[in-house]
Amino acid sequence: ICNSRFTKRFIDEEYGISSEVVYPPVDTEKFKPGKKENLILSVSRFSKTLHAKKQEILINAFGNLVKKGLKEWRLVLAGGVRDDEKDYLESLNQKAKNLPIEFYPNLDFYKLQKLYGEAKIFWHAAGFGEEDANPERMEHFGTVVVEAMAAGCVPVVIGKGGIPEIVEDKVNGFLWEKQPDLEKLTLDLIRSSDVLDDLSQKAVVRSKKFNQQVFCQKIYEAVRE
Repeated sequence: ICNSRFTKRFIDEEYGISSEVVYPPVDTEKFKPGKKENLILSVSRFSKTLHAKKQEILINAFGNLVKKGLKEWRLVLAGGVRDDEKDYLESLNQKAKNLPIEFYPNLDFYKLQKLYGEAKIFWHAAGFGEEDANPERMEHFGTVVVEAMAAGCVPVVIGKGGIPEIVEDKVNGFLWEKQPDLEKLTLDLIRSSDVLDDLSQKAVVRSKKFNQQVFCQKIYEAVRE
């Protein structure tokens, strides 16, 4: 059993089998839309190791939006950080200097819930700049994307790894591969509140496809067969 069709491609080829895809369970009931603010959120650990989440790309993109005249919006970067990765976090802080960017390392779960509920847009960049020859550097599924969608955040996320299996492009969010596309899609969303509201509602609906009940049913079917 694999956690995405993306993972399945490599598992089947490596081991000469035909695996079955069962998406991981996400407790979507714990994430609800709140009073939305002009907030872009990204949730991922602060790390430069094998599974680097590429927060520096998001800082660059947001900085460019500010240069283009974006006002009264802020970017929040939240996630876990180990002691040996604090230098990386500090480098991100320096990069974000003088920009409306906030960092929340190792925040508690209730604060994370609140941020999800407040954010209008969700960004994710893990896998940016990586080639298909390096699948281990991609997001194999993308739990945080589902959590964000459950809270009514419109995902504007990289179209690599397993993420395109979660977000249906232009239906309940947007997929991108190049930084200028991330900036343009985000700016278009900000300028169209009707589109933003519509996609937010559709994102919530889509997130239910990955909840615990669906997971249990799929596992039951797999075992029964």
